[in-house]
Amino acid sequence: MTHNVQVIKLLQELGPLTSMDVAKELGLTQSVASKVISRLKFEGHVHIANWTIDQEGQRKYARAQYALGNKKDVPRPKPDESENRRLYSYKINRMFRNNFVFHLGRPAMESRELAWKIGTRVME
Repeated sequence: MTHNVQVIKLLQELGPLTSMDVAKELGLTQSVASKVISRLKFEGHVHIANWTIDQEGQRKYARAQYALGNKKDVPRPKPDESENRRLYSYKINRMFRNNFVFHLGRPAMESRELAWKIGTRVME
């Protein structure tokens, strides 16, 4: 049985799945599963039915869930700008604290001024 047929049967049995789920279920590598799904999508056998948000560490990923059928794809969700801004400010604040190894010789006031030029607030 080819990978195409295996993926189609799997989607018939289990419903919408991500390419990672397909790879795990069929024992394929992630790249092979993605290539098979994109080929099936190009041929019109599968479509993007939904998007799931996975989180690895502090970063969030939108992953497509594929289902059988030649329907219109669901659009990718827009990233949460406020969450991205919060994570960026947290990273900059951590970097400009006085115990940061590259700023040990720099006075605290100078670090705050440098952070102000970048456009972030430094925690007191």
